Amino acid sequence: LDEFKQIKQLHKKLLDNFYKTISQNRESQNIPSGSYNIIPRSWAENWKNWIDKADKEELENLNCSNLLCLEHKKLVYDIKKAITSKNSNKVEPFIFVNQDEFDLIQKNYIIETEVPSMLILVEKNENFIDLNPEICFECEQLRIEKEEIIKYTYVNEKIEVIYVTVNRSTRKNRRNNNEVKISKFIRVDSTDTIEILKLKIMQEFEIAPKRQQIKFNGKLLSDDTSQTLFYLKIKSLDKLELKVIEPIFEKNDTQNIIIEQGFKGSIFQKTNNLRNSNEQIFDITDQNESMKRKILHYNEEIDEQDKDND
Repeated sequence: LDEFKQIKQLHKKLLDNFYKTISQNRESQNIPSGSYNIIPRSWAENWKNWIDKADKEELENLNCSNLLCLEHKKLVYDIKKAITSKNSNKVEPFIFVNQDEFDLIQKNYIIETEVPSMLILVEKNENFIDLNPEICFECEQLRIEKEEIIKYTYVNEKIEVIYVTVNRSTRKNRRNNNEVKISKFIRVDSTDTIEILKLKIMQEFEIAPKRQQIKFNGKLLSDDTSQTLFYLKIKSLDKLELKVIEPIFEKNDTQNIIIEQGFKGSIFQKTNNLRNSNEQIFDITDQNESMKRKILHYNEEIDEQDKDND
């Protein structure tokens, strides 16, 4: 074990600058001019983990095939854009290594697919970049579309629903419009529609679907309840904001409310509450079809009660 640890320390010393690059998460925009190769960031991070952990004996082979398209043997990432981009927060799925570092990697580790060198020259404060191989923009677009599908396709993942309400317990709070936020996680599938999402929210917050106002990234969700979470690009661990649409009362409604106080606790009063508030809560399962049947039955029940009352 001590001998194995010494070998790792030697590798770390030989690739000291490479180790620091991974540790500091140095981005593409900060690399100086020179000749470079790119390797997957995932392998670089695994290599650092292998160096840091004495009991980790195996290191996977370096495979750069995901950086190239199989058909044209060209790059599927826009390297030029990564270098010239002003977005310093973006972490690219690849990392640059200079020629000396790459020679050491080739000598000490097994490389399954090599990416040829690229030459990066800086002239008159502008990046002039010569790539070999070139970028395959057609396959880059296909890669982006494939990653989008993977990113927004999931089953039984969590999203966070933040219920925003107003604390009206005191006169002071009413003046200041003091907001109270209640956060809960719910399990969803990317194939869930807005209709199913609202039913699952009703289970957690006891708010009828028709009174739910849901925002994602500051935008109100469409009234088209057939749209799926995949279509809306809502992914795992995303946050939704939930508010209640307050009912609008006409002037004559005040009289109806006063009259109904005399029937408090009776079946008549409960029936009217069901029709007016539309907030009866019932047990529903996570199965989409079951949810749809129950909400349909729920709506039919209200319609029947309306006919009887008429």
